[in-house]
Amino acid sequence: NMKVVLVLTFVYYFLTPFCKCLNSYSCNERVNDDSFYFINPSYPKSEGNISLDCPLTLDLRPSSSNCSLTQHEEEPRICQVRLNFDEFSTQPPLLGDCVFDQFYSLDTLLCGLNSGHHLYLNTESVNQLDFHFRLSNLEPKLYSCLDKFNLTNTLDNGTTLNRSRNKLRVKVEKLEELKKFEPSKRRAWKIKVTKIPCSCTSEEQRIPSGCLSFYTSNSGDIKSFNYDHLGCFSDDRLCSKTNINDCTFWAGYTGHLNNMKHSICIQPESGHCGIEYSSMEEETGSFSLTNQTVIGTNDGSGAENGIKNCVADYIEIPNGMCLGENRNTISSDRFCGNSLGFQSRKENIISYTRPFYLRFITDFDEVSNSWDYMNRGVHLKYEQIACNDHRHNINK
Repeated sequence: NMKVVLVLTFVYYFLTPFCKCLNSYSCNERVNDDSFYFINPSYPKSEGNISLDCPLTLDLRPSSSNCSLTQHEEEPRICQVRLNFDEFSTQPPLLGDCVFDQFYSLDTLLCGLNSGHHLYLNTESVNQLDFHFRLSNLEPKLYSCLDKFNLTNTLDNGTTLNRSRNKLRVKVEKLEELKKFEPSKRRAWKIKVTKIPCSCTSEEQRIPSGCLSFYTSNSGDIKSFNYDHLGCFSDDRLCSKTNINDCTFWAGYTGHLNNMKHSICIQPESGHCGIEYSSMEEETGSFSLTNQTVIGTNDGSGAENGIKNCVADYIEIPNGMCLGENRNTISSDRFCGNSLGFQSRKENIISYTRPFYLRFITDFDEVSNSWDYMNRGVHLKYEQIACNDHRHNINK
């Protein structure tokens, strides 16, 4: 009827120009949109137990809607592309390596659970950008894992559970006593892709060179890639399984990825001179990087720092200091172990080096050394420090 026609006409001519609806694309497509979603073929459903090769190519020629140009300006080049992982769920890594499922673009390789993450790709020297998901059939060994938090601790004769002691080494008398943890088998993705021009104003701004991730808020939280995947590797390298009483099972995460150099930058707010980092208190294992993570002689603090102690996997915070007893005398750039802190003590870390950044760095190997085994990664809170805050007077 006439009322319906009038309503549809109004919506088309008056509301459509204000709608920022994005197109969605999937495998084997070539795209020139300024912003769009890259989704798996079955989205929002998961891909099943199949192998899948899913490439998508982004043409890096900007469209006229990308930004405002004067008549004397040339069509801008695209310097960066931002990826927002609204959903990113694939099979976890095996001992830190993306063996079974992979996402790669330029020099970035990811797998596991990365929903909520974002990253930037530098594209000044390329004319197109390829995104590629490659899925293998589901690997059974990734879905039969030990739940370390519900296993008893060997160091106190089983009087406590690992969840209260944050230990990873467990002793069992019978194989059937091991409680299994099964990670999600969902494999799906929805990635918002946005072009960022080199010179003109757009919705997304260019970030400083060298940053893979970039945060603009005064406070927030930071995770390493695949931190949320509670997959684990239940093989016991010290046990023939002929006599279960002689077995010590190593149970834990395969969380972080190998060969990572993840630079995370935080935009300094006006009137703020420093930044403070702290572990997520409510999460067990929110700082798990080499050394004390699996050695059963620590008391749960296990904070390590310095070039000599943090060699394989660590975070780098430039001129990191603490507010503890030794705040006037110690600083470090590297932090690792089972807690964020100094000299085996859990501490918040403050840096006054600008621009604000930290780097998450891992080596190529999560299996050869027992002290470098099944690290989860990091989940940190950060808060920028105002110049008139008492914490700014760290040397007084």
